[in-house]
Amino acid sequence: MQSILDGLADLPVEVVVTTGPAIDPAVLRAPANATVHRWADHGALLPGTALVIGHGGHSTTARALAHGVPLLVLPMHPMMDQPAIGAAVTRLGVGRALRKSAGPAEIRAAVTALLASTADRTAATRLGAEIREHDGAVRAVDLVEAYVGAGASPRS
Repeated sequence: MQSILDGLADLPVEVVVTTGPAIDPAVLRAPANATVHRWADHGALLPGTALVIGHGGHSTTARALAHGVPLLVLPMHPMMDQPAIGAAVTRLGVGRALRKSAGPAEIRAAVTALLASTADRTAATRLGAEIREHDGAVRAVDLVEAYVGAGASPRS
């Protein structure tokens, strides 16, 4: 997170960082254009957000895309699905992925490119509209019913 903050320092953007329970916000050096919180309501922040930087977790990635917000993914754990999510974000053209060890200059360059990219924003907006067309809970129930209706046991 410190590399992200250092990379975004002095850019003409407002940076909001949420650390979650893993990092005490007090240990991070926030530049003048950034605020650091342990928790913030992403639902309240996302409608006015131009870009999300995350580790490729399902929740934040899906919520950002549902709002049509492009992503920069820095997977934190190579044995989880985070690298695959970063690859999917890149493949879909809704953002980019960097390795978790990316330095401030590389992060700054990726953020600057993404903020200037009409293609990434357009693709994220289009995907967000598609996501919002479907009620996820209803779709999940339909899939489970089809699976069980096809003779599969819910435990198989």
